[in-house]
Amino acid sequence: MKNFISFDMFREAGVPSPLASYVWLTVNGEELGLYLVLEHMGPDFLGRTMGGEGWLYKPESDRLGFDERSIMEELLQQKRQPFDYGEGAELSYRGDALADYPEIFGTKPESKRSQEDLSHDALVIRALKGLSEGEDPARYLDTDELLRYFAVHNFLMNYDSYTGPMLHNYYLYENGGRLAMFPWDYNDLCGTFWALVIQGEPGDATGLANLGIDTPLLGVTPEQHADACCVLKDFFLVRAESIRRQLDGMLSASTAEQRPEDRVDSSHLSIEALR
Repeated sequence: MKNFISFDMFREAGVPSPLASYVWLTVNGEELGLYLVLEHMGPDFLGRTMGGEGWLYKPESDRLGFDERSIMEELLQQKRQPFDYGEGAELSYRGDALADYPEIFGTKPESKRSQEDLSHDALVIRALKGLSEGEDPARYLDTDELLRYFAVHNFLMNYDSYTGPMLHNYYLYENGGRLAMFPWDYNDLCGTFWALVIQGEPGDATGLANLGIDTPLLGVTPEQHADACCVLKDFFLVRAESIRRQLDGMLSASTAEQRPEDRVDSSHLSIEALR
C-alpha cells in the first residue's frame, strides 16, 4: 500500500517511477495472498519513461544485513546518536577507478564490462568529480528532476533511503553525463523505519509530522489494514499542514528551532498502525 501510494505521488510530481499493481497470487490452486507487483527498473522502464535513453544503476552497500560488520548490527549494538551518515551507497568522489565505487558499479572487473557500460561508468565518475570540485551543478545534475524527487521524498519521510543511515534504496540515472535519482522501496515512509526508533529519534506523530524540511536527514488483519489507511491519510494531511506553515514562515523549517506552540499537533495519530 505504501509503495503504491508513494510511486503515484512521485509520478504526479513528474519523477519517473515504477508502475505498481496488486495481485492475488495462487500457485497450483493454493492461495498465497495479496502481493504488490512492481515494474522492473531496466530497459523497458527506460523505454517507457525516458525514451530508452540513459543508464540505470542500483547503488547498494555490502554492509547491509545483520553480520557482525553490518551497518544494522552497529546500529543495534552501539545505538549511535545521531546517525553516522556516509556508510552506505554514498554518491561522493573517491577516485577515477571503477574499483573505488563498488556500491555503484559492483565488483565485476573492467575486462568483463561492455564498452557501453564503461562509457556510462566514466560519465558517472566524471560527474561526481566535477561536483566535488565545485563546478556548476547543472552541468552534472538534472537539477529540476532532483528537486522534484527530494520534494516528494522529504514529504514522505522514508529513512530507509539515501537520507537515512544506509544511503540506499534509490536508482541512479545517468544521461549525457548528468545524474538524477529515481525512487525505490517506500514501505518505511512516515518515519516508520525501525532503526529510527533504535536511535531515539522523534517517534511520536507530532514530532514526525513537524520535522523541518531544511533538516531532512534524520502480515495484517483487514482491521489493521483499514486502520493503517486512515492513519496514512490523516498523517499526510497534518504533514502537508506543517509544510505549509514552514513555507509561510509560521513554523521554523529547522526542527531544532521550532516552537512547540507553532507545531501541528498530531498526538492523536498512532504511528504504530503503519509498521
